[in-house]
Amino acid sequence: MKHTNRWHSIMALAIVACMLALPMSAFAKKGRDAYNRGMDYEKSQQWEKAAHEFTLALAEDPSNVDYQLHYRRSIFNASQMFMQQGRSLAEQRDFVGAYNAFRQAFGYDPVNQLAVSEMERMLRLEQVKQGLTATAPGTETSSAGDNGLGSGTPASASSQTNDTSSGGDSALGGGTPNQPSQSR
Repeated sequence: MKHTNRWHSIMALAIVACMLALPMSAFAKKGRDAYNRGMDYEKSQQWEKAAHEFTLALAEDPSNVDYQLHYRRSIFNASQMFMQQGRSLAEQRDFVGAYNAFRQAFGYDPVNQLAVSEMERMLRLEQVKQGLTATAPGTETSSAGDNGLGSGTPASASSQTNDTSSGGDSALGGGTPNQPSQSR
């Protein structure tokens, strides 16, 4: 009787150990597949996809320091990638596309105040391009909101735009983000 009780105790202990070991192996793999995919995207500098995969890995195991590090790196680099794209589009005078790129950069990095200022700049430049607002040093004139008090006709708005835009970027509020505007 003692021998069978001892045998049952050993079997019960073995079964409990196996049951505990199974979840531990599954627990150790939490987020590993997404992390590996993220690393592949990171190696090929596909930062947007890498950020997505690292987000999935972090959702599985939020306390994993490697997941956190690579997630933060990928969102920073994704933000910088969209900032470069925005600058390139702005140089091509695609202000709406540049605005959207800067908005995506801000979405990845909400503390990126340069993205906010660039979005505001793109809005102003697009308004000037469309002839809605003409800026001269120290003044702004809106052709849409003057309530018929003058200089609101399309002809005068387009002549204002041509007069101010012929001076280059300095008339539009400064240079590129890499090139600070001259103080007035």
